[in-house]
Amino acid sequence: MEDVTASNGSAIRYAELFTADAEVSWTLSQRHQMEGSSKPLRIRLSVQNLFDKRRSVQDSNGRVTIAFQPSLIDPLGRAIAIRASRAF
Repeated sequence: MEDVTASNGSAIRYAELFTADAEVSWTLSQRHQMEGSSKPLRIRLSVQNLFDKRRSVQDSNGRVTIAFQPSLIDPLGRAIAIRASRAF
């Protein structure tokens, strides 16, 4: 993808980006839980941007300007979350 509206007249190229996400969940039944709990416990692990890919943006000379540094475009990168839930 190319943006030719750069302030200095040079073209800016945005590299293609593919990210993969993954999620795994477990439901713990009564036999796996503590005594006295009757509701199942669900635990979920999710990863966004599994391979920690970042978009590359370069000008027509192949340089990356300070405004398009990968850490500024996507400061989060890979995100990992663990969630636990139980119905009441």
